[in-house]
Amino acid sequence: MANPPFNQKDWRAENELKDDPRWRGYDTPPKSNVNYAWILNMVSKLSENGVAGFILANGALSGGGEEYKIRRTLIENNLVEAILVLPRNLFYTTDISVTLWILNKNKKAQSKSIGEEKRNYREREKEILFMDLRQLGEPFEKKYTQFSDDDIKKVTSTYHLKKEFPDMGLSPRNLWNMKLFYERYRLANPKLLKAVAVLPWGHNLLLINKVQSLEAVEFYANEAVAKAWSRDWLLNAIKMDSYAHAQKQIKSHNFSETLTEIDADYANEVFKDTYNLGFLGITEKTKETEFRETIGRKNQSVCFVLELGKGFSFIGNQHRLEYNNKEYFIDMLFFHRGLRSLVAIKLKIGVFKAEYIGKMNFYLSLLDKLEKGENENQSIGIILCADKDHLDVEIALQDINKPIGVADYQLLLPKDKLQNLLIDEIKKSEEINE
Repeated sequence: MANPPFNQKDWRAENELKDDPRWRGYDTPPKSNVNYAWILNMVSKLSENGVAGFILANGALSGGGEEYKIRRTLIENNLVEAILVLPRNLFYTTDISVTLWILNKNKKAQSKSIGEEKRNYREREKEILFMDLRQLGEPFEKKYTQFSDDDIKKVTSTYHLKKEFPDMGLSPRNLWNMKLFYERYRLANPKLLKAVAVLPWGHNLLLINKVQSLEAVEFYANEAVAKAWSRDWLLNAIKMDSYAHAQKQIKSHNFSETLTEIDADYANEVFKDTYNLGFLGITEKTKETEFRETIGRKNQSVCFVLELGKGFSFIGNQHRLEYNNKEYFIDMLFFHRGLRSLVAIKLKIGVFKAEYIGKMNFYLSLLDKLEKGENENQSIGIILCADKDHLDVEIALQDINKPIGVADYQLLLPKDKLQNLLIDEIKKSEEINE
């Protein structure tokens, strides 16, 4: 095991080391890239049953030049056992995606003992195992990725089992499903491909077998990723025809008039028309101040962030702004990383009123003047009401130059709380009847 100084340029003179015995049978490594000299140095040291591994940038899978000839010869000499595409951010010194190449001098059928376990490897001449591991790994120190013990076990098990059983995992049914997956998405748009690529295989099988429209597939795939739906949750959403219901909703905002086309499309995806605030547990009439205090509590704020969706960071409740010797307070303030915008939310206990728009427009002007960062986009406002009339909102938003959306909310209780509430009401009814 070694960590040689890779990526050195001008590691040899133009006519130096051309006849070095270590690269006999291969092209001479280019003087501009020492990496291939180290690779051939490893190859020259392999015993008859030797195994070695090295890491190259992903570009090595498709790049040309003198390096390509060396890689081609490694493959033609039946030395490459496997190529593993690794996730990004695995290393402290670089964030690029790399490939792990595993060489094996002896790919013939043989028996080997690994610890107390005996393995019977099959003939693997002219075969290369290719593994795409970019979806594996877990966050480490915020900006890095590391493999868990389960990830490592999965990769090593696949590696060794493939050497024993060539048809491992490729049943007729799996092959048929893979064919369906290819035919379904081979001409799909990049957004859809990106959405289904990160889903578990079981989720994809549900979408292939139960959803006809590609637009609906994209909707369900994005929702499943954003809300971490299990397979059962996805199935329920499909049965409830959530896609059709979402299309019927009329979103009330002026994003297309106040944001760039790209930001407007993104904001339209980020913000909903209706939010479920059932986590508040409100079952009786409440005052607006009490409503704000309830949603502002620490545990409720966390639930609210989850309901808002991916990308929101909570800044504070009753966020104070001071201007011209006057104080103003924003009910809830967030920052959205994707939009790179402050998001001000106004909570109202009743139906929408036109004057709410003017007040929100004023708050957004203050935020942009006092708190917006140099590289941030303009602030966005969301007014949450118990109910709204789309036409009223449309008229109120005319001639407003700040991006503002109006959404309503529901107080649908979680199943266990709703069940307890119903039981209590039944008991009260029985007591009255007695």
